[in-house]
Amino acid sequence: MSVCLLTIKKDREIYQSKIEFFTGIMHEIRTPLTLILAPLENVMKSSGTVKDVLPQLQVIERNGKRLLTLVNQLMDFRKAESGGMNVILAETNIKTLLMNVYQRFQLSADIKHIKISLTMPEESCYARVDQEAFTKVVSNLLSNALKFTDTCIWIDLLIVGDKKLEVRVRDNGQGIDVKEQEKIFSPFYQVPDKASSGRIGTGVGLSLVKKLVDLMHGGLNLESELGVGSTFIVSFDRLEHKEGQVVEQVSSQDIQAEDKADIPEGQYRVLIVDDNQDLREYLHQLLSVRYQVSCAENGKEAWDSILQNMPDLVVSDVMMPVMDGIQLCRNIKQNLSTSHIPVILLTAKAASEDYVEGLESGADVYLEKPFSGDVINAQIASIFRNREGMKKDFKTKPLVSSVSISKLDTLLMDKISKIIEKRMTDSDFTVDVLAQEVGISRSGLFAKIKAISGMTPNDYIRLIRLKKAAYLLAEEEVSSSEACFRVGFSSPSYFAKCFQAQFGIAPAEFRRKGGKD
Repeated sequence: MSVCLLTIKKDREIYQSKIEFFTGIMHEIRTPLTLILAPLENVMKSSGTVKDVLPQLQVIERNGKRLLTLVNQLMDFRKAESGGMNVILAETNIKTLLMNVYQRFQLSADIKHIKISLTMPEESCYARVDQEAFTKVVSNLLSNALKFTDTCIWIDLLIVGDKKLEVRVRDNGQGIDVKEQEKIFSPFYQVPDKASSGRIGTGVGLSLVKKLVDLMHGGLNLESELGVGSTFIVSFDRLEHKEGQVVEQVSSQDIQAEDKADIPEGQYRVLIVDDNQDLREYLHQLLSVRYQVSCAENGKEAWDSILQNMPDLVVSDVMMPVMDGIQLCRNIKQNLSTSHIPVILLTAKAASEDYVEGLESGADVYLEKPFSGDVINAQIASIFRNREGMKKDFKTKPLVSSVSISKLDTLLMDKISKIIEKRMTDSDFTVDVLAQEVGISRSGLFAKIKAISGMTPNDYIRLIRLKKAAYLLAEEEVSSSEACFRVGFSSPSYFAKCFQAQFGIAPAEFRRKGGKD
């Protein structure tokens, strides 16, 4: 009977914890939503300048980021609970990471009139951690301290006996009773006094901290006294670091926006695919400044549009009705007519297996939501800039036989080149004959060759002839006249003119230099 009663009591405690968890979630969401919707209503009614409404826009931005932090925390918690969270341990400068987190929290502390300080030793402090996981650990501890203290937070990095590093996050809040301290890292658990004080949280932050520290083989302890405050202590083995040794520090979310120059406006056609009308309209407005933009509501509608209009790039959501983004990407990359089209996938699914699935489908870029407009613009500009560089190499370098294109496109271009070389001296050889032998429509051949090389099929045939001539001149050391006739030109003077125009050097001079143009 006693065992049964204990089981019932335990089940009630779990149920009550989950009720408090959902209450906390509702509280955490309602407050920032209010601070987004209310200022937004005022901004929409305002007839003032941007400067007049800037403070309200900053409130909106700050609370939007707060909601994003909450969502990310819940997703991390789910992954940690299901065993789906992985870490990559690497030698890392702990001082650099702490400084980054400290600077990020200074504004939040200032707004609440809370003094936050950071103390670090002069000696090097390196440990094997996952940079992103470590940042989340310290960020969660600071968020917790900001929520439950009134005046001060101290962050101390200590070297303990030359072998250990300790990160101490200390506050002068109300403290935690000894009886509650052993439960503090349990999922959904909240200290009763904190809940009753109106400072409700989600109950997952400290549980997530514990799981992340365990994954990184670190230690986590709590020292707390009622009425004095709490100190959370995270510890790792200290690594020796030789002076002058460079340790790469790269944040997974730290994408630098590239310069968007050199991409002609209106030259490229971009197809946006998303079942959310607001997001479609936002992306249309964002990208139509530089590109010709069209839209589709799902993968099936997009696929029909692609086959008809052949866009230069596709930006697609992953989760959509009728046909999702993964299947759309596979269709694009596995079809001979469309495999050259770059694809950017947008997703709210942040798990590593989802990322792998996106890349395995052939996606060129995989971006998590929410994304920055600057970042997606930079990604698109980078893709088009690389394509332009590829086309330039294809056209102007006599002995370049390969460029960075997909395996399917490489096989197709090799097939096209071999057919042209085989029929090089055939006076009846035309673009229609080439399309027939390749097994693709004339329009499809035109689109494919244009996308990869920037040339028409006729120009491409001439280029293959000229590249073959360059090979003959450099490798077989034939005369300019012999090369001319062997690649299907009937006039040596016209051949020399075309060679000079294509490669910037006369065929005779190219031969003398041994192909070193």
